[in-house]
Amino acid sequence: MKKTAVFGGTFDPLHIGHVILAQFILNNGYAEKILFIPSFNPPHKQNKVITEFKHRFNMIKIETDKNCKFEVSDIEKNMAIPSYTYNTLKKLKYYRKEEDLCLLIGQDQFEEFHTWHKYIDIINEFQIIVFRRSNKKIIIPNYFKNKDIVFIKNDIIPVSSTEIRKAIKLKEEFRYKVTEDIWTYIIENDIYYSKESSDVS
Repeated sequence: MKKTAVFGGTFDPLHIGHVILAQFILNNGYAEKILFIPSFNPPHKQNKVITEFKHRFNMIKIETDKNCKFEVSDIEKNMAIPSYTYNTLKKLKYYRKEEDLCLLIGQDQFEEFHTWHKYIDIINEFQIIVFRRSNKKIIIPNYFKNKDIVFIKNDIIPVSSTEIRKAIKLKEEFRYKVTEDIWTYIIENDIYYSKESSDVS
């Protein structure tokens, strides 16, 4: 059974850190495929403006089309909102019975995992792979002990979607923080230069 790492997030935009991390997962045998899931209506960002879903999806697809072990799904676009990870994983599991799904999250998400919808069910039903975002020591809560959790020692790439959006609005150079094709897409579609629109499509 092929192991697929489910990599969810707003990806606003997808940057080189995301791509390097995904390839690291594959290179080191943690999974055989990376499934990117752009969040349609993330519950932890209800009060924040997020770029239109179609643009975030398209930017990911630009990169997944280059790598047969990368894939992107718009599954959350047609699900109830907010976009709870547990519901997404259950639906993916139903449609991908031939794949062994695991969840890829950052250490910051790991530390706040107790705030996630049905977090105990996620822990009990899926392996979780935790990647580093800093050199800060990771404290493992009791509810994670004796569960299928894998901590990986990935390189920490000092780039974030937030700083990219900020750089664009300040008219600063950002082209080396995203791939060349995504840089072109952002320029051609005038994303982040004007007021961002919320997810309505």
